Amino acid sequence: MEKQIEEFNIAVFAEIFSLMGNILFEEIGLEDLKLTKMEMLELVIISSNEGLTMSELANQIGTSKVQISRSVSGLEKDGFVHRETNGLNRRNVNVYLDEAGRQLFVQKKQQVEERLNSKAAEMSQADYNQLTDALSDAVRLLRKYDILKRP
Repeated sequence: MEKQIEEFNIAVFAEIFSLMGNILFEEIGLEDLKLTKMEMLELVIISSNEGLTMSELANQIGTSKVQISRSVSGLEKDGFVHRETNGLNRRNVNVYLDEAGRQLFVQKKQQVEERLNSKAAEMSQADYNQLTDALSDAVRLLRKYDILKRP
């Protein structure tokens, strides 16, 4: 028996992406820092992968190297990150958090964790388990079929 594949429901994928963006960026005060959501996302990725190359950062975010270079330049000017030419391959430039970027990330991460923990506390144990299982399964399947690349 041949398997029937339905068309991928992009609306569900877009809704999940939008919800995750809201969780990460809602009510964490980016306005006072004059940071864009893209810049905050870059700080999150850099903090999890210190020393990644500019190309790797662009790939993880899904944008051009030119856009990343422009955005990282602003973060560098504000003292959140710095770039270093890779010693083994001088064509690569690695990105690292500076102390101000590290402190900002820790502060914002704590705010997001507090918000998520507050929402999780409102859930029944069964709903919480179902949500964490579903999210874990979604990430596993997206990575298995190379829809979501591993950082």
